[in-house]
Amino acid sequence: MQADHGVSGGDNDPYTDAIYWIEPLSRTQAGYDALVAAHIADPVAADADVLWAYKRDSDPWHSVPGMMRMVIVNWNGGSVSDPSFPSNVDALMPEEGTVFRILTTKPNTLDDVFTFTAPAEPDVPDNFRIYQNYPNPFNNSTTFRFWIPRRGQVELSVYDILGRRVATLIDGVLDQGEYFRRWDTNNLSSGLYIYRLQAGGREARGKMVLVK
Repeated sequence: MQADHGVSGGDNDPYTDAIYWIEPLSRTQAGYDALVAAHIADPVAADADVLWAYKRDSDPWHSVPGMMRMVIVNWNGGSVSDPSFPSNVDALMPEEGTVFRILTTKPNTLDDVFTFTAPAEPDVPDNFRIYQNYPNPFNNSTTFRFWIPRRGQVELSVYDILGRRVATLIDGVLDQGEYFRRWDTNNLSSGLYIYRLQAGGREARGKMVLVK
């Protein structure tokens, strides 16, 4: 194929058309030979029936799809833009009709177990904080805005000037992100109040004034 593969930066990596590997249902020499013979005898039928896309368990194919759309690349084999292509290629590609057979000493079974390790969690900006409530001073209600850098237990509470808890606005697990929480003061009297945000072993506080 007079086209360059992107395996390297040059224009000297010619590659084949897509190759579709099919597997005989009978994993024996006889099953393999029968599949090869069927394809050689009628290659057009295989292309027309899109053999690689679905199971064909009828005569003469008896096969299932295997690996899809593989190509063979002649890495640095010769420039595809050279007028003498393909004679300038230092190693010829497999001839049309070449038959390959892939063997494995340990085919996968239903009992096989594969373990994958996910990459480490990317660094998250350490911007745990709570902003000044708005409005402040306020009458009857105010809104808190805060940021949690990672998922975890979060508590947002309000205390009076004597340190007594007067409201718990949040007590639960939150995901990383920015949050807003409105507080309706109900029957509380005017005065100075303290709000406290706790998450991930850290704490942030602020003051606000209720005026009625």
